Amino acid sequence: MEHIHAPSRALSAHAPAIVVSHLSFSWPDDSGSRNRIIDDQTLTVPAGVVGLVGANGAGKSTFVRLLDGSLRPEAGTADPGGPVWVLPQNLPEQERTVAQVLGIEEKLRALRRILSGDAAEAETGALLETIGEDWDLEERARAALAAVGLDLPDVLDRRLNSLSGGQAMRAGLAGASLAGAVWTVLDEPTNNLDDAGRASLFAAVRELRGGVLLISHDRELLEQVEAIVELRQGRLQLYGGPFSAYEEAVEAEQAAVRADVAQARSAQALEKRQRIEAEVKLSRRERYGRKMEANKREPKIVMGLRKREAQVSAGKLRGMVADREAKAASALEAAESRLRETVDIRLALPETEVPPRREVLVLDTADGAYSLVGPERVRLGGANGSGKSTLLAAVREAAEDRTAGAAAEALARRAPRADGGAWGIRVPVPVGLLGQNPRLQPEHTAAWAVREAAPEATAHEVRAMLASLELRAAAGERRCADLSGGERLRVALAGLLLARPAPQLLLLDEPTNSLDLDSVRVLVSALADFRGALLVVSHDPAFVEDLGVTTGWDMDAMRNGTEDLGADGEAAHLTQRR
Repeated sequence: MEHIHAPSRALSAHAPAIVVSHLSFSWPDDSGSRNRIIDDQTLTVPAGVVGLVGANGAGKSTFVRLLDGSLRPEAGTADPGGPVWVLPQNLPEQERTVAQVLGIEEKLRALRRILSGDAAEAETGALLETIGEDWDLEERARAALAAVGLDLPDVLDRRLNSLSGGQAMRAGLAGASLAGAVWTVLDEPTNNLDDAGRASLFAAVRELRGGVLLISHDRELLEQVEAIVELRQGRLQLYGGPFSAYEEAVEAEQAAVRADVAQARSAQALEKRQRIEAEVKLSRRERYGRKMEANKREPKIVMGLRKREAQVSAGKLRGMVADREAKAASALEAAESRLRETVDIRLALPETEVPPRREVLVLDTADGAYSLVGPERVRLGGANGSGKSTLLAAVREAAEDRTAGAAAEALARRAPRADGGAWGIRVPVPVGLLGQNPRLQPEHTAAWAVREAAPEATAHEVRAMLASLELRAAAGERRCADLSGGERLRVALAGLLLARPAPQLLLLDEPTNSLDLDSVRVLVSALADFRGALLVVSHDPAFVEDLGVTTGWDMDAMRNGTEDLGADGEAAHLTQRR
């Protein structure tokens, strides 16, 4: 294998396209039937940086497994044109070494043993066989790592969970180059990455050799792709351009669909009216026929012949108008099936309202006092590991124990201030915390989980809140284990909003991680009617902006006593304020 040099994105033009031909695949469901994931799809995905989007459970990971050969299709083919390298989203949490991730651990161990001179004569032959022609393996591996900006001492022997999130993902990208992959798949690569990690990952992706397929709900990342592939209801569809162009194309499609639906409804109404008019006309004829028969105006044989002719004619007319009405109804159903559901959640949450000048949260930090006043919406930034989640947990604990002593002490142990001073936490309002992995008992139903979190809420209030969050009727009786990530988050949110007293400060700790785009929209729509304050930890700039956040706090500054935001950097639209 040749030495790896820093490549250009232009090299992606030489990578093969992904060619999908009449591809079908389904999984068995609990009823014993098959759940169709991909249904007879044909398309060509050009080489480049491509986003793969779709709802959770739509089959994105299944499609990737069909590409890398770990699954066989029921019919058709999915040909990526060469090796596929897949980076899992939990890569930064793994204990494997970088050498193991690159797939070179065994050869590297043999090479080092031979070169050290410690190998026994009896094992030399086996070691040489393991090495083969790869005597420059370590140099090539280091070159591949350096090409993605990961030039660290002893990097091959470091464990992934000892690196930053961005460094771990870049190590995975180096593996793609070293393996000669023509396509690299990244599965939600920005989950749990701080701003610095996201920036370094974006840079590494732009420099990666070959095609890149990004499974992501991160709109900032998807704005950097060259095309979008959407997997929806078993169909694969290609859209040119970044995510904003995809949204525009979908909206244009939906405008045409809405026009088709309106036309189909008009056609159905017309056919229904014509059927009614035909029935009225036939009814009049039948009454006239019965009257003629009663008056015996014509011979019996003639009247019988006329009656049979009328019945045949009426049957044909009824069949014709019924057939036209059925076709109109079918056309309407087909048009409506192409409509995408839009989420516009409206909640009545008057008890969450906070007066404009009321202090909601006061923190004594190494950088002075920080205060959150009225219904402000604030983003808490900072590098991974700086203590953001620890601070949110301490604020919630302080709200439950108004003295806040124990919570402040726990915060000092886990996120000590550089000046050695004590944290101060004052929370004069009720608080709710919504994290990315709500702790719901898997065997409990959604309604039960809400009642457990809000025991004072009535059964009617629980049902109404779940319905308002698009979990209607039977959804409330489903087990939490059977809910999607977005549905579980809505159940947890319902429990928080129905709590007594109602929260007037809501803490959001990376709630959008692992949510699909539709679930993120539901969450944003639900929080639009929250009338209290928000303190948000999120590395998703689009989500932060959609929430209406305009103020930024920085955890590193709070701990170190400096207003320098460092590498984390807040979004440009945020105003820094203590």
